[in-house]
Parts: sequence; structure tokens; C-alpha cells
Amino acid sequence: MDWTPNGRQLPPEFLGDLEAEQVLVEYEGVRSFTARGRAGELLFVHQCGEGDGIWRYAVVPLTESALEALTRGRLDLRSALSQPRFWIVDMRIDGSVVSCVSTSINEIPESCRPHPGVTLHAESPSMSP
Repeated sequence: MDWTPNGRQLPPEFLGDLEAEQVLVEYEGVRSFTARGRAGELLFVHQCGEGDGIWRYAVVPLTESALEALTRGRLDLRSALSQPRFWIVDMRIDGSVVSCVSTSINEIPESCRPHPGVTLHAESPSMSP
């Protein structure tokens, strides 16, 4: 990957194992999914990079209602990821967590963020920015 996340480095196990609970997008691997944090909180996990056998994910807590809005195309990806609690997690292809950084969506390169209005599924109507 060509960027290093800025923020506070946390232990890799900080959020738990991030095992996929519900796969939302899969294309040559799991791109977006939900998982449960260590305390059982619902997390939205969305790929924002990959390289050298590592997949980089943006992770945010999400409510059930926000998840429903996201999956139905009423909430765009950028809005879903624009949460006060935001982590970048690097995982090996086998799913093991390598690193966890507490940061914000504003600290990752614009080219790695979803464009405003882009929804989870291509068949969903795109929202206006």
C-alpha cells in the first residue's frame, strides 16, 4: 500500500477478530461486511486498500437502522464511514488482524475514500452529493 494511516496505534486485538457476520460485498474476496466488536457492538468494515498480502479496512460502529439504510441504498458509503470512532485495520488474507489505528476518515487519502453519493451496491440508486 502506498500510505500509512496517521493516528493512535492500538493493539491488533483491540476490536476483536473482526470475523465477518454478514458479507455485504464480495468480489475476489470480502470487500464490505459487518462484524461484532469485542463488546458485541455492530461494526461496518469496508476495504480501502490492499497490497503485499494485506487488506486494509476502514471500520466504524454502525446502528442496525444505519446498516439497513446502507444496504437499501438510502445511506451512502462516505456518510456511513464518517463516524467519530473510526479505525484502520490491516488484515492478512487469512483474516488475522495485523494492526489497528484509531484515526478519522479525514486522515486517509481522498483516493481511498468512497466518493460522496456512492452506495454499497451498484444496483442501488446513487444519492446526490
